Amino acid sequence: MKHFKLLLYLCLTVCQAQNVGTALHLNKPEDLRSGFPVSEITTEITFYNSSGSIEKKKEVSILNAQHRVVSEQRFDENGVLTARLTWQFDSTGTKSLGRKLERWHKLMGYSSETSSHEYDANGYVTKTTAKNQQQQVIMVTYIKNDERGNAIEVITTDSQGKAYGMERAEYDYPNNKFVSRVYNQNGQFVSESTGKITNEEANDPTIVKNEKGDVIKTSDYEYEYRYDKKGNWTFKIIYKIKNGKKVKQSEFKRNINYLK
Repeated sequence: MKHFKLLLYLCLTVCQAQNVGTALHLNKPEDLRSGFPVSEITTEITFYNSSGSIEKKKEVSILNAQHRVVSEQRFDENGVLTARLTWQFDSTGTKSLGRKLERWHKLMGYSSETSSHEYDANGYVTKTTAKNQQQQVIMVTYIKNDERGNAIEVITTDSQGKAYGMERAEYDYPNNKFVSRVYNQNGQFVSESTGKITNEEANDPTIVKNEKGDVIKTSDYEYEYRYDKKGNWTFKIIYKIKNGKKVKQSEFKRNINYLK
C-alpha cells in the first residue's frame, strides 16, 4: 500500500506539471463581460461520459478586481471538498507569482504543494518551481517562448535536474492553432496533440457566433447558452457532433456574485 500511495502521489504531481496548454492559459482572466466587477462564481459541472456514466462536480471561485481567480475550492458530487487552490499575483493583479494546491484524497489524506513562477524582462514566464508540503523542491519546469510569449519548449525535471520529458509546440497564428509534441526523458517521440492558441476564432468559415460574440457552432461542436441581465452566461451546454448528430458532453451552471 505504501508503494501504491507513493506512485499515486507521483502521478498526481506530474499531472500538475506545467505544459504548453497550461502555459498558454496562465494569467488569463475569467470568461466574463467587462464593466461589471465580480467577486465570486459558483460553477456546477456535469460531464456525460461516453460510457454512459454521469459525473458531477462543483467549483467555487473568488476573483480579484481584474477577474483573475485568487481562490478556488473543488467539490465532488457529494459536496465533499477535494481540492483548494490559492494564487498570488503581482501589484497589477494580472500576473501570477505562484500558487498553493491542497488536496484531500481518500487514500492519501491531506497533501499540499506550492509553485512559484519566474519571468523574463518581457514578462514571459520562463521557470516554474514546485515544492512539497515540507517545502522541498520536487519539480522544476523550464520554458522557452517565441516572440509572442507562447511556449515553444517545456522541459520538466525532478529536484536533481533529471528530466521527466519534454514538450515542443509549433504555432499557426493565422488559424489560431498549435501542434504539441511530447517526448520522453530519452528524447523519443511519445504523442502529438493539437489545440487552440486562444478562445478567439480566426479564419474558420465554419465558426458561428451569437449576438453576444460567443461561439455557438464549429465543425465539431455546438453550444447553447443562457445569460443574466449583465450579459454573462449562467448556463452552457456543449455538444459533440458525431455522425451528424449532437451528443451532449457537458453542462455548466454558473451563479455569479457581482460587487455592489
